[in-house]
Amino acid sequence: MKTLKKSLPNILSLTAFISIIFFTQLNSSAFAEKKNKEAKEKKFPTAIIGEALELNPSRSSIRWYGTNGSPVIAEHSGGIKVKKGKVIVNTAGEITAAELIMDMTSITNDNLSGELQSKIVQHLKSPDFFDVKKYPEATFKSTQVQKISDKKYQLIGQLTIKNTKKNTNITGFYATDGFNYSFKGNFIFDRTDFDVKYGSGKFFSNLGDKLISDTVKLSFDLRANPF
Repeated sequence: MKTLKKSLPNILSLTAFISIIFFTQLNSSAFAEKKNKEAKEKKFPTAIIGEALELNPSRSSIRWYGTNGSPVIAEHSGGIKVKKGKVIVNTAGEITAAELIMDMTSITNDNLSGELQSKIVQHLKSPDFFDVKKYPEATFKSTQVQKISDKKYQLIGQLTIKNTKKNTNITGFYATDGFNYSFKGNFIFDRTDFDVKYGSGKFFSNLGDKLISDTVKLSFDLRANPF
């Protein structure tokens, strides 16, 4: 009995010690689980449905296509960086509005090389064309969105280039896996509507191989995600 009495405090101490370790581990596990959950929610926020999705410029791209010359036609192409933008998605996961800002100072050419490439880029950035020092941004802002099919949308809004606004319709295909969002498509605009008249047959005659098409095509792949 004396041995039992002497051992009892030790047993109780050991039990208390084990209990402390158990509850410490349990709380630590619960804390870690809570942190992991918070991290996942931060990384993959379900709340973005019904809110503004900020475009990811580093994963988005815009390409331009134009032609010049007559009777021999030369095609040119290049890129324009996305500066920022957003897409509004409702609780049903449908696009309801969009806004895009393009960095016109980032215009590049990728079908030429060397001095010819440098010249065409400098010319596109000059007052003859987009005058990027004075007008460093071009924008599109929707005023209405029409859902054509499950993934196809038409964005009706205003395109602004060189501080000139024109109504424009953009058709594109919207896709999401629940975490990443993309809107891909293309549209065509008449550059002379935005006071880009250099080499245009509408304003100058007998241009020959100096003729430049008024039509510019933009192809875009815009991506938004919470990363």
